[in-house]
Amino acid sequence: MSSSKVYLDELEQGDITRFENYMRQAGSSDRTILYRVTFLRSFLNWTDRGVVMAKFELPRYTEKGVSAYEAHELHKMLSVGDAEDRSYLQFLVGAGFREGEAMHATYSDIDHDRRIIKVKDKPQYRFRIRDAEEREVPLPQSLLASLRTRQLANPGIQLIFPSANGSPDGHRLRFIKQLQLRAGLNCGNCVSDDGKQRCDVHPTCSRANQHKARKTFATQLSATQMSLQTIRQLLGHSSLETTQKYLVTADLQSERILAQVDLSFSRLDVEPLAA
Repeated sequence: MSSSKVYLDELEQGDITRFENYMRQAGSSDRTILYRVTFLRSFLNWTDRGVVMAKFELPRYTEKGVSAYEAHELHKMLSVGDAEDRSYLQFLVGAGFREGEAMHATYSDIDHDRRIIKVKDKPQYRFRIRDAEEREVPLPQSLLASLRTRQLANPGIQLIFPSANGSPDGHRLRFIKQLQLRAGLNCGNCVSDDGKQRCDVHPTCSRANQHKARKTFATQLSATQMSLQTIRQLLGHSSLETTQKYLVTADLQSERILAQVDLSFSRLDVEPLAA
C-alpha cells in the first residue's frame, strides 16, 4: 500500500505523489497511472475533497498511434503462420473485435443466415462488453465459411478461440508477436524490459499488437466510403469523435491525401535535390 491513512480528510498532496510512485514501482504503465489518478481526482471532487489535488499535476501520457496493417504485411503473416495463426488473424481483421471480445467470442454468437456475429456480455466468463452496448457485426462470406468449418472440426466447444483447457485464452497476443517476427515485420529497435532481447530476433516488438488488426478492419471499411456513423457502430465506439480520431491516420496515409501532397509540392516548382 502507498499510504496507511484511513480517512479522506487525512489525505494530502504528498499522498497522491506517493500513490503515483507506488504504481510506477509496481510496473503500471503511464496510461494506467493517468487513468487511476484521474479517477481518484473525480472521486475526491465528488466528496468535496478536491482541494487535495488542486495543485497536483496529473501524470503525463503520450498516446501512441497504432497503424493498420498494409496488405503486403498481412500476406506475409498469413504465409508464415499455421492454420490456427491464420484463423485468428483473419478473425481479428474481418470482425474488428477488441482483444477481450475475441477472447470470449462463441459459436452461438454467429448467425449464419444473417451473416453477422453478435458482441454481448458473457456472464459465465464474467465478461462485460465495453460501454455496455451490444452490437452486431456483419462478416465477410469467406470468414463466415471458415468459422463454420472450424466449428464442425471442434464439436461441443463453445469458445471460438479457447485455451488448451477450454477457457478464454488471454495470451493470444503471443500468436501475433510470434507471427510478426516470423514474417520479418518487427522494427528491430525494441528491447525487452531487461534489455537482453531485441525484437529483430525475439517476439518483443511494441508494434505487434492485436489492436493493429482492429485498426485494419476500420481503415478498410473507411476506404470503401462507408459512413463514419456505421463504422462507429461496428467498432462499438461510444462517440463519433472517438471514431474520427481512430481513422485520422488512415486518411493521412490514403492515396487521395498523398496525391494532394504531391500536387501542392509540385506547384512550388522546386526540383528535388539529387542523391
